[in-house]
Amino acid sequence: MDRPQGSKESRPGVAEIDKPVEQSVTRDVDVDALSRPVLGEHWIRTGAEQRSGFVAVFRRLVVRTYPAALKDSQGTNTRVPAPGDTGASVP
Repeated sequence: MDRPQGSKESRPGVAEIDKPVEQSVTRDVDVDALSRPVLGEHWIRTGAEQRSGFVAVFRRLVVRTYPAALKDSQGTNTRVPAPGDTGASVP
């Protein structure tokens, strides 16, 4: 049986970075807070069980999306500025 296109097996080079990305997302990303604006006005109209279910699915989406993006960006340099850092040089 063929694997779905988005499965780890069909994403060469991605499976080995899934675990570290999952750990990083769990530690560094407030998926609960990100979920609210994603649902927008629907957040208020959903019950706690629906919100919890959405957050769980959204977390999996974030964890599955970032490894592929990181693999695609191999060989490039990315700078993540600190909050408030405008990137401007100070003489």
